[in-house]
Amino acid sequence: SVAVRKGASAMAVAGIALVVLVFVFLLALAEGFRRAVATSGSPQNLILIRKGADAELQSQVARGTGRIVEQLPEVARDAAGEPLFLFESVVVVVKRRQDGGKANLTLRGTPVRARDVHEGLRLVEGRWFEAGAAEAVVGVSVARRLDRFALGCTLYGGGRDWTIVGVFEADGSALESEAWMDAELFQTSFRRGSIYTSVLFRAAGDPEEAKRRVQATLDRDPRLRTLQVLSETEYYAKQARLMATFITVLGGMLTL
Repeated sequence: SVAVRKGASAMAVAGIALVVLVFVFLLALAEGFRRAVATSGSPQNLILIRKGADAELQSQVARGTGRIVEQLPEVARDAAGEPLFLFESVVVVVKRRQDGGKANLTLRGTPVRARDVHEGLRLVEGRWFEAGAAEAVVGVSVARRLDRFALGCTLYGGGRDWTIVGVFEADGSALESEAWMDAELFQTSFRRGSIYTSVLFRAAGDPEEAKRRVQATLDRDPRLRTLQVLSETEYYAKQARLMATFITVLGGMLTL
């Protein structure tokens, strides 16, 4: 009956092909996202977020609480004796894509010395932002995808314009999809006061042992019991797993 019912047969073949195409596309999307996010971060870095939070956007860390952790011996220091320790905040805004659509953009407030803690960062254009200045650097992915995100352009956020002064690479990680600006000015602009979304620091010595000791301190000190510590790679792997699972389930529902 295939030759006799040509129209129905062609529709069946096309329908099955479309289902397979959609499912493969969504699985590829999930795997691509998992690889991009899971490769972010350094195994030597530890991140502090609020206990129970799955991501930085859901977390809150007070400056005073972070200062206690900053003094722990598990925090590595540079040649000058300064702790390799960052207070960071993130927000998500909607910006226009180059094709005319809309896309989410993560804005990260971080200190100027972020390059000393975040590994794999390389400036490919321009320069790094200066402390206290309304300047931003953007990842190469942002510069490619979003409209008017080149050197010299302005990025609006937190009630002010941020001049884009640099473009950076991060070994293809999720950080390349972010825009970074000075942490203190970021806190003021977005009215966050002394509340950050996370704390990132380089571990002294073996990171797993440092993580175990820091977690023991968090559990023992009443001032720190609202926090949890993860390795940076563990944190990003968790983010990748959550999103990949969501995409896979969505793909399965559409296929079904």
